[in-house]
Amino acid sequence: VVLTKFNKNFKAKNRFYCSEFVKYVLDEAKVKLGLADPIKPIEFQKVEEKEIIYEGLLREYKGSE
Repeated sequence: VVLTKFNKNFKAKNRFYCSEFVKYVLDEAKVKLGLADPIKPIEFQKVEEKEIIYEGLLREYKGSE
């Protein structure tokens, strides 16, 4: 995570940090948002075509019950 502050791309084998994982999932789903690589968490706020469906702690997420 520290390296992204300096725009350094470092790929650890079989590991992601949180925003890198989200970008990977979006890329694999063919969702093209033009996100930078390496990705910083703040860059997700810049995506204009988004809808926040949950904000909070993951352990408190209830889903669609």
